Amino acid sequence: MKEVFGMQSNELASVIDTIATSAYISSKTASTDMNTLKQVKRIVVTVIGFSMIIIGLALIVLPGPAFIFIPAGLAILATEFIWAKKLLQKVKEKIKRNDEGKEKPPKNV
Repeated sequence: MKEVFGMQSNELASVIDTIATSAYISSKTASTDMNTLKQVKRIVVTVIGFSMIIIGLALIVLPGPAFIFIPAGLAILATEFIWAKKLLQKVKEKIKRNDEGKEKPPKNV
């Protein structure tokens, strides 16, 4: 057998195989960790977003700025959910149409 780096070729093949296996396992673990982080982020965004919307709905009947909390909750949810992004876009368009429909007060000269 031929010696490379002071090792027999079968020993060297075993070392290379061990290194490759550990690198593969390490990459799988990193991938799993990233998926876990994504899931945790999605859960946190969901809880915060829906909490903001629920607070906003409560503020419709209670004194407070519901018109700030509800769109803010939708904006938070829109970072993770397409349906929230579409709903937020509709809300923005409706607000814009309402603003355009109002007459502007005349300027005082």
